[in-house]
Amino acid sequence: MKDTLKGYILLAFKISIILIAIGDVFSLLPESLDIFDKILTSIILLWLWFGIKPSRLLFGNYNRLLDIIMITGFYILSLDTYTTAAAKIEYQAPYVTEIFHGFGIETVTSFFNWILYNLQSSYTATKISIFSLQAGSAILIALAIYIAIKHKPNKDSITGCIFSFFSKKDNSWNRFSSSRIFIPLRFIFSFLLMLSFFLFVVNLINQWFIVSIDKSIFIIGVLFAVKDIENTKSKTLNKIGQFDEMLIKNITDLFTKRDKFYLGVGIILIFHILSDLATFFFPYLLNLSKEAFYFDSLGRELLHQSFYHHLTTETISGIQIFSFPLIYMMVAIGIVSMMLFLIICSFLMLYEKNLKQIISKKSSSIPIVIAFISILVYFAAPMISQQAIIPTEDIYTNAEGLIGVDFLTAKMSEVIIMEPTALAFCAIILSATLLFVFGQRINKFLGVIIYVASISFFANYIGNYLLSSANYSTEIIKYLYSSGDYLIATIIAIMMLLSIIFYTLGFILFAYKSSRYIIEHMKDDLQDNRLIIIWAGLIILISMILVSLGKLEILTSVITGSFIFALAFYNECKGTDENHDDFVLAINFLIFSFLIVNILSYITTSLFEVEKTVMYFVNQSFILISAIYFIQFFRLKIKISLPKTKKILKVAYIGIIAGLFFYLLNEPVETFFNGNILLILLFTFMIATSEELIFRFFIFKISEKVFSYHQSQIIQSTIFTLIHFMNIKIIWYHFKYHSEIFIFDFPVLFLLYFTGLFVFGYVMGIIAHGKDKNLEKNIKYAILAHWITNFILILMTMYF
Repeated sequence: MKDTLKGYILLAFKISIILIAIGDVFSLLPESLDIFDKILTSIILLWLWFGIKPSRLLFGNYNRLLDIIMITGFYILSLDTYTTAAAKIEYQAPYVTEIFHGFGIETVTSFFNWILYNLQSSYTATKISIFSLQAGSAILIALAIYIAIKHKPNKDSITGCIFSFFSKKDNSWNRFSSSRIFIPLRFIFSFLLMLSFFLFVVNLINQWFIVSIDKSIFIIGVLFAVKDIENTKSKTLNKIGQFDEMLIKNITDLFTKRDKFYLGVGIILIFHILSDLATFFFPYLLNLSKEAFYFDSLGRELLHQSFYHHLTTETISGIQIFSFPLIYMMVAIGIVSMMLFLIICSFLMLYEKNLKQIISKKSSSIPIVIAFISILVYFAAPMISQQAIIPTEDIYTNAEGLIGVDFLTAKMSEVIIMEPTALAFCAIILSATLLFVFGQRINKFLGVIIYVASISFFANYIGNYLLSSANYSTEIIKYLYSSGDYLIATIIAIMMLLSIIFYTLGFILFAYKSSRYIIEHMKDDLQDNRLIIIWAGLIILISMILVSLGKLEILTSVITGSFIFALAFYNECKGTDENHDDFVLAINFLIFSFLIVNILSYITTSLFEVEKTVMYFVNQSFILISAIYFIQFFRLKIKISLPKTKKILKVAYIGIIAGLFFYLLNEPVETFFNGNILLILLFTFMIATSEELIFRFFIFKISEKVFSYHQSQIIQSTIFTLIHFMNIKIIWYHFKYHSEIFIFDFPVLFLLYFTGLFVFGYVMGIIAHGKDKNLEKNIKYAILAHWITNFILILMTMYF
């Protein structure tokens, strides 16, 4: 009878939770319910932490008392999360007080208003934060002392997993886990491990569900609805019903198995960004009501408009009625695709599935092509951008007390690199070409590129989050040191250091390991000439777009993601006769070096106000050093010999003709060094040497390992040309205002300049690597010709 009654009560509870969840998600319930939503979510999360059994997960031996003390310490350290959630009551206070007032409970109403007033006080909030740090840290320190002395860790735990990264020997583990000599080390390790588990698991998940996710009661309702479904004919339903056991088992496997540890870290990071996307991005995309607490704190109303708002305020007519919504839709699809692809890849790795088998299916063609094109459109029209939440005096950036990444929106017409209609037309043509010309064959190539784009977007997010977190922690440390609270300041500093290590190394480890996993399954497809040409072209094209838009932050993340993948590809193919990986890595080296030059230019001119002459020499010195490093890294050899007089005269003639051609073409050149001929000679020699070593030697030699001689010449001269168009926006407007001949608003000189650079690069390639057996060829002659070309061009520009 008792069991039956218990069953009915549990069933009634589940039904009520489901009904409340459905009503909440469709906004059918009063807003005051959000408070009870948070309370219920807190209770469910507490059940989750006890279900995970942190003592067993962290140290390998289950101890209920340890769990109770540890979770108590975690929740005391989490008081900031609950005060933040309580502060949000401000937005529902009228609804709550009306409930109590309706029942005639005036005392409760007054008490509630008193609590609300104190929670909104910055003085009270500061006191609560300091108390939570002091009390929570004291509990974890005491627990770490007990564990170090009395609690011997088991190897099948996070402790054992992390230890295995330093030593796999059983003898070493036995000494670490039991020897009294290692008590201080075990204490430090246990404290840092518990603190890390709190920071990157408990606190994050509590914040996601209690503060960030507005409809968490819906999630809780779904979990309760499917929990304990078993003994059915459907295996799927049985698995769903055992989700809590599956969840705990997966968490245990991810963090206690050395070969899966990186995946556990990666999944934490991915869900991290998803929480911010739920708070920030989806309101923009779906025109939903925004989280009042966050957006009021950020104070960026003008920068937080939805896509729908921007679209309806654009001045459009004619065919733009179709092209503008298409671009907006593609940007949204591009961002969502990059996030979903990371999640899909993570679960494929978790369950050891083959990505190639999934993306090779015919049914995958359309979504993969749409995702790929949308990502390209996102880079060409970055209407939504990331920014670290850092309090400043700017009226648009208050955000006091918030940590995270904000997503800002802008009108497409303000950020797009070309005409929206032209971009939409290019996207449609490229989509149709990929689908109907290449069909299913292109899936595998695009899947890899989407993955790299996803990693790049993720890198941008992690960088911004770290910046926000470091700034927040630094300000707290300064305040605590000024008030003499050195112990808590030290603990905050340790937390900040742990965050930097976790997010930086965690991202790199996840990105590298997941890249190796994908490459392992798709190595044969990656070793394809067409793919690496597409790869090289995309990296350079995206770099050109982002430099022109001034989006160096996004470009940095793109190069980071691509570089990590290229390094994984290189290491996967190391020791084989395959050279495609060398080519991919070489392109990334090249773009990375030119990215550093752009950053150096910004730093030297904007932050330190260094003269342009010094900046030019710094940049060229860096490129020259990079060229030498690239050659050494790939073990390429340069022959050094004395030049022949006859050959010198020939290449000098070519250099003079080329210099005059580019002068007549009105190449955009800035005159500098106040006409000092010696400095100009030195600078032009540095340019010629670095560019010839990079393009005519390094890129050509690497290309020749994969392609034919003629293809390699075309590749090096094309890349040489595109790098000169890195800031395409400046070059475009230069020729637009200095050309007299136009074809359909297209300046002819722009096309001539592109063609001239390509021909010049090809000729320099022939001088350096000509096929004529009777013709002496050497990179030194290409350097000489290039030097004379640059010198003549600058000299003519200065005096004529």
